[in-house]
Amino acid sequence: MNTIAAPRSTFVNVVAWVFLVFSGLGVLVGLLQNLMIHTIFPADIFEQIAAQQPEPGMPPYVQWIFGHFKLVFALALLWSMVHFVAALGLLRRWGWARWLFIGLMAFGIVSSLGGLVLQASMMSGMYEQFSMLHDARPGQMPNLGPFFIGIGVMSALMSMAFCALYGWIIKRLLSAAVAAEFRAAQAG
Repeated sequence: MNTIAAPRSTFVNVVAWVFLVFSGLGVLVGLLQNLMIHTIFPADIFEQIAAQQPEPGMPPYVQWIFGHFKLVFALALLWSMVHFVAALGLLRRWGWARWLFIGLMAFGIVSSLGGLVLQASMMSGMYEQFSMLHDARPGQMPNLGPFFIGIGVMSALMSMAFCALYGWIIKRLLSAAVAAEFRAAQAG
């Protein structure tokens, strides 16, 4: 008895392979970063940084990140691994992986927007510091206002583009045709 394989959409294949490649690279980089952090730096260096007084105008979360570098890099590695597993499952047409991937894309939208808020708070503090230097030393320090505006605009445009891309992927993964494709793959 011959069974006919369920049709596999190009969309799911392309999304899965793109995320497999990028998350695979993320896993490789994450492994190397974690290896470096645990072997090159003295064991207590990050705790010493966390105990220091933060620079004036530095947002509190930046000090927290410096104090928890090992945790941040371990979570980044874990995040890449989860993306890799979800993309592999998407390629294999596993139903749970489709839902996990949709959740990862939704979280990507939320984190892109949240990242804009965090970046704006950090950039405003940096802008204030550079403005004080510019005002204290006229002619010696350039006005970096246009530079900070340019970075802010480009960051906002890139975040919006990724939000649109992730939203589009979610919409396509939730479509009836893709859902049927996954159901057929699981039945076969």
